[in-house]
Amino acid sequence: MATNTVRRRRLGIALREHRRAARVSMEDAAAVISVHKTTISRMERGQAATKPLFVQALLAHYSVDATESAVLVELAKEASKPGWWRSYVGVVDERHLDHIALESEASRISTWEPVLIPALLQTEDYARAVLQRAGVESLTHTQIEKRVQARAERKARLLSDNPPALAAIFDEGALRRPVGGRDVMCGQLEHLLELAQMPNIGVQLIPTSAGAHAGVTGSVTLLEYESDEDPPVAFLETVGGDLYLDEPGELKVCRAVFDALRSDALSASETEQRIAQLAAESELG
Repeated sequence: MATNTVRRRRLGIALREHRRAARVSMEDAAAVISVHKTTISRMERGQAATKPLFVQALLAHYSVDATESAVLVELAKEASKPGWWRSYVGVVDERHLDHIALESEASRISTWEPVLIPALLQTEDYARAVLQRAGVESLTHTQIEKRVQARAERKARLLSDNPPALAAIFDEGALRRPVGGRDVMCGQLEHLLELAQMPNIGVQLIPTSAGAHAGVTGSVTLLEYESDEDPPVAFLETVGGDLYLDEPGELKVCRAVFDALRSDALSASETEQRIAQLAAESELG
């Protein structure tokens, strides 16, 4: 179950650093709390919840001082508290819940979408139309509505008092793809123009004239955080679910992709003009 994933990752990094500084193997660490070494690996990567008592025992074995140990034990308690996304367990894929959890605390979100309008910019009608047709999974009406609701809750943070910065880049073809029909697309285009006026939201199009470019291999989202203690993380969408990337080399490649996409994209003002033009064409039929 997805919990407070950002704090869980921060705790995992600290546990790994202290274990290595103490020159303790994963096997020996696992023996301290009577688990398999794969559990230690998952704890250190922030992929598994960590009981405060386990944290306390491990840090004592690593000879970590009492003050820092107390801070990390408290972090373990905070990391175990479920977020708002808990209500979507069983409706949204587990790996995507981790994506949502990490996204909910990001201070900057960069996203590239080659086929559709990015999820954080979608209207509810557009999202509903996507979920009804996209992929091979057959969803019930209730499942679709719950997922639409989850997207709406994610998007609400963009309009909050302390919103993240969103840099959204997507292909011009997404604006011409009639998802949900004419009325849905008209509403979606108008919504994009409204969001583009928000000071924390940047919208850029890759024009069709750009031809092949750095983003043709698929969508990617890069999440960055205000605190240096919380390293960035990227997600690639695949048919098997979101693929989680956090190694320095992987993140370097993701940043290079975004740099290349920005250089090929229309400017913010040019993007607004293109969207307005297509909106007018849609209204004229």
